[in-house]
Amino acid sequence: MNVPSSATVCRRVNERRGRVGPMAEHPLLGKSVVVTRPEEQAGALVEPLENLGAEVLLVPTIRIVPVPLNDEIRAAVARLSTYQLVIFTSANGVAEFLACMRECGAGPDALAGATVAAVGPRTAAALAAHGVTAGIVPEESVAEGLLDALEAEGRGRPAAAGRVPVVAGSAGVCASASTQPARATPLRVLLPRARKAREVLPDTLREWGATVDVLPVYDTVAVERLALPFARIAAADYLTFTSASTVERFVELAERALRAAERPGVAGEDGGGAAAEEGEGAAAEASEGAGRPLAERLAGARIVTIGPATSAAVRAQGLTVAVEAAEHDVHGLVAAIVADAAS
Repeated sequence: MNVPSSATVCRRVNERRGRVGPMAEHPLLGKSVVVTRPEEQAGALVEPLENLGAEVLLVPTIRIVPVPLNDEIRAAVARLSTYQLVIFTSANGVAEFLACMRECGAGPDALAGATVAAVGPRTAAALAAHGVTAGIVPEESVAEGLLDALEAEGRGRPAAAGRVPVVAGSAGVCASASTQPARATPLRVLLPRARKAREVLPDTLREWGATVDVLPVYDTVAVERLALPFARIAAADYLTFTSASTVERFVELAERALRAAERPGVAGEDGGGAAAEEGEGAAAEASEGAGRPLAERLAGARIVTIGPATSAAVRAQGLTVAVEAAEHDVHGLVAAIVADAAS
């Protein structure tokens, strides 16, 4: 799947709107956008936004921490040849699992005997950077889209009672469930991913009869405090989220900062940081908005999400999604903001 650059996104929107001049080249000029993804990943979103004229406010809410090499990971690498399907659901999963393979003395060619699936083009690109080709990449970059793609490739749900996804022959080619009997060998799947993640993918594959080994290779760890005063974040034009974990942690941090600011004489539970930087402004804002729910305090910022799972997490926190990216990656997120700003 071809992923449009920020320049292409800008050109397409401008062609539809008939714009010329500075705003055509920088359609986000004068707009402020909060980026909540991990700092080590933020560049892929920050750079195109800034190129389009936006003021980017970097407020990471989580960070990525590799799981140290352990017996579980060593065992999975040692039995790579037994898996017919290896699924990667993020570029982080690619980076950390390939690093574990290197530590175990295995190169990318150890994946050659399996079909490799990637949840989207960015994950597929991360694999390609290591010389690994993703044989399955869904049109929709979410777990449900990947399940649809697997089903279309004959690695999906049983066609009838008593039938399961199977592997045909020693070459590891997965045959259609509709043409194989139930006694055939079930599909064996490896899923290197974050320790905390949605279970829809492994659960559904197991329902379809596959044997799935979920392998945690990294953790998403919460940061300790907001990097900027809450009042500045709330005043932004756009507030972006790229995962459920960024949503959940942002809400925790924002509510903590507001509680701290509402207590006279207390610098903040975060030990100072953003709450302390706000000074009198924080106290004034807190006094004026005391008791107001977070959703009301964020009403001026349009919340933009990368996809449906993240949108569901936003709504679960009582917040409103203004825009959901049609293409569920950072380029789709940028395109969604540009289109919304132009409307």
